Amino acid sequence: RAAAMARAVLAADTVTSAMRVHHACNLALAGLVPAAYLTPSENKAVLGPVDLALGVVAPVHSHITMNMVISDYVPPAARGVARSGLLGLSAVAALGLLKLNLQGPGITASVRRLWEAKQE
Repeated sequence: RAAAMARAVLAADTVTSAMRVHHACNLALAGLVPAAYLTPSENKAVLGPVDLALGVVAPVHSHITMNMVISDYVPPAARGVARSGLLGLSAVAALGLLKLNLQGPGITASVRRLWEAKQE
């Protein structure tokens, strides 16, 4: 059981249950991204949960997708190292987004700041 779980995390593109998670993430992102975009900045009751969900769904989706890239483009002998490195990067991304959501302005506010006019 532990070996199957490790394979589902490290080689996420080769496990049926992980692919189901990937498809669920696709659907979640299809709803969360427009919700984040359309919700006014003042509505923290909606943006808080949306940001937290994005902070989980985006790294999981990216992790599984990048495992597909590794399977397609990395030589078999180097896949273990590449997948381990990806797992570390995915964990750092998830923790960084969690910190941004809990101690900072959140994902949505941070992205919106990219398009704000500079104040002089």
